[in-house]
Amino acid sequence: MLVVAGPGSGKTTVITHRILNLIRQEHILPGNILVITFTKAAANEMKSRFLSLSDESVTQVTFGTFHAIFYKILGYSYRFESVNIIGEGMQMKLIMELCRRLGMQFPYRDPVYLQIISSISRVKNGLADPDTIVVEGCSRENFDAIFKAYQNYLNENRYLDFDDLQIHVRNLFLKRPDVLAAWQKKYQYILVDEFQDCAPMQYEIIRMLAAPQNNLFLVGDDDQSIYSFRGATPALMQQFLKDYTDAKQVTLGTNYRSNQEIIKKSYQLITCNRDRISKKQAVAFGSFDQTDEAVVYRHFQDQRSELVFLRDQIRKSIKEGLSWNDLAILTRTNAQLSVFYDFLDAAQIPCVYKEAVPNLYAHWVAEDLLSYLKAAVGRGDKEALIRIMNRPNRFLSRKRFPAEPFSFAAWKDNYTDQEWMQKRITKLADDLSVIGRMRPFSAVNYILKAVGYEEWMYEFAGERNLNRDALADTIEEMKERAKEYTGIDAWLDGAEESLKKTAEMQRKRWDPDADGVHLMTYHAAKGLEYTCVFLPDLCDGIVPYHRAVFEDETEEERRMLYVAMTRAKEKLFFMTADEIRNHKKEPSPFLEEIFDAGDL
Repeated sequence: MLVVAGPGSGKTTVITHRILNLIRQEHILPGNILVITFTKAAANEMKSRFLSLSDESVTQVTFGTFHAIFYKILGYSYRFESVNIIGEGMQMKLIMELCRRLGMQFPYRDPVYLQIISSISRVKNGLADPDTIVVEGCSRENFDAIFKAYQNYLNENRYLDFDDLQIHVRNLFLKRPDVLAAWQKKYQYILVDEFQDCAPMQYEIIRMLAAPQNNLFLVGDDDQSIYSFRGATPALMQQFLKDYTDAKQVTLGTNYRSNQEIIKKSYQLITCNRDRISKKQAVAFGSFDQTDEAVVYRHFQDQRSELVFLRDQIRKSIKEGLSWNDLAILTRTNAQLSVFYDFLDAAQIPCVYKEAVPNLYAHWVAEDLLSYLKAAVGRGDKEALIRIMNRPNRFLSRKRFPAEPFSFAAWKDNYTDQEWMQKRITKLADDLSVIGRMRPFSAVNYILKAVGYEEWMYEFAGERNLNRDALADTIEEMKERAKEYTGIDAWLDGAEESLKKTAEMQRKRWDPDADGVHLMTYHAAKGLEYTCVFLPDLCDGIVPYHRAVFEDETEEERRMLYVAMTRAKEKLFFMTADEIRNHKKEPSPFLEEIFDAGDL
């Protein structure tokens, strides 16, 4: 059976009641039931809900993620232990280190690292040819080198990543029919949650495991398939109906979560997608408050006005009786979140991150500019000067950098045989002297133009296939931050404090008791719900993202916005601005699909 479950339709309730029905009405042994989810948190939640429903403290029903189940299977056959599995955190650190060795510098958890990990996964799963992989910010040669070094590291240390787990399980089942038969006998009833997030190889393994009885109960919503970078495809839901022609399909079309107007707007958006299972959506209850607008659209001249409106609306919501945790700000990318966090933090509005915490000052371009400023006001250590001495390239050698205590005179003495190099050191010293007497905004512009950093940065970006637009955004954001300070020392202090706060947020981001407005991306918000949701920066190039060129990519961008919209229970705010980070923007074309012409 395929259960197509729309947002807020009670899919967890359906799954837990079905398990209970199998045990109590059909007398199926609990140990023969397997329930697969996509996150450990979802598996724990599902198990907790079932135990509460059944009034039991323990159960022999297996609840787990794909990876946990695969690990369990391999553990029996190959005696794999947890120390042999490389987790996401360790995987990220390894990729970052391999990039650093190749001279590729990006902030912590930069999208480039995530793209590299995703591309490695796609290659391993046979979803992409390594010769056709394109990763923005990473050349083909560098990707090949990273892939080989990464796999060599795993092999040498007897590690498996999550992709290796499923590859090994598939190969085990193909080579050992007796092992497959044993697991088929063990798990005779299989239920899969969030099936739209399933990758082809996971689906293949589930089909093998379910045979020959084929007691498969799959729950999902193709309209919420937003993980193509992990290999997931909504087409598998339609493929399932082709593979099992006698399968039944049930649609859970009633939304028990959201206001009627929110459901109407989200339905208008998602029905613009062609590649989807047709389904109706109904609301379980009437509007929560007939006197108030459930869906609000606001258009601003610039992002500053958008931020002020957001701040004021949050304060108004709290005065009306909502708690901080009732509110969420959702964005398309992780990079957008730091702007909102910094502004709201300054307004003393508590915020909670639910994923990796970004920080502008951790970007390598920002670190370069701050290193110039530190050196200019005498706060630069040896590493700061070494960092900027060849940005732009002055062909200064690290080996000729003077020993402590540092002086420019000593530096020049190390180049007595090269008068032209002495002149370059003098020019650098003069530039730093000029910069140190400037206000922060003027200082940044001087570094960019007079020193030549901006021209060098774009040349550097071109050589390494980096995104020029993203670098330009970083520059503009640094200029905006510079305007907030009258002195360089004050800005450097502010930057250090910001990085400390980010580090603290990073430590606290999984604290379930944290109280604050929730900030996260559309991806991270999936499965969650809030009384009031804010969707800022709904501009073309951001939503849909500028990299979405083909129709299937645009459809996934539409699904992401649909997921974000359907997190809201009572209130949903759409916000767009004519100018963001000094870049002119047009409203997202999706807004024309959501609203009538007179509403925009």
